Amino acid sequence: MPTKSFLVKVELTVQKISCPGVWLCSNGKVSLQLAMLDSDIQTEAYKPIFPITFNEKFVFFKTFIKERRLNELQRSLNHEWFAAELIQWRNCDEGVVLARFQTTLDDLLYPCNLKNLNVSGTDIDLLMQATNLFPGTLLPKLTLGTKTTIKETFSDWEKQVSRKYCLKNILRASHFGQTKRSCKIHEECTTR
Repeated sequence: MPTKSFLVKVELTVQKISCPGVWLCSNGKVSLQLAMLDSDIQTEAYKPIFPITFNEKFVFFKTFIKERRLNELQRSLNHEWFAAELIQWRNCDEGVVLARFQTTLDDLLYPCNLKNLNVSGTDIDLLMQATNLFPGTLLPKLTLGTKTTIKETFSDWEKQVSRKYCLKNILRASHFGQTKRSCKIHEECTTR
């Protein structure tokens, strides 16, 4: 039996990562891995020179089937997470995480009370947390643009539950944050 649900669609534009005065190791390109709304996505790989200009657009969407009102949807968005990792790759399967950012999806999309966030126009600046492998003392800043669309729909609850179960099993196979971490890139740069 069809029931009322909300389709949340987030258009995320990854613009750049900047960190003035910081030099990354030149052995291996860097990319940004993003996770939100039960999906993982990775940008193209770029030269490890700040600022790294991405200008890539991604669309994430999810149907919330248990929520009937907007305030229930907002509570659910407070339990959904957005995560970003800056990764430097030595080859296709070995990478090191240089910096991370994580917040609730509600705080990312409606950033009125997030402390390490600066909203200027439509761009959002996120201050990432450096790992111990990041070579600089300054923290990298990730600049994003977001556009959110919430559409009221009707969906079949039983079909959505079985689809969600299948998607979660697929995502477990390539779980976010399961990057092979290798210090070889940074060992080569520090031994020169």
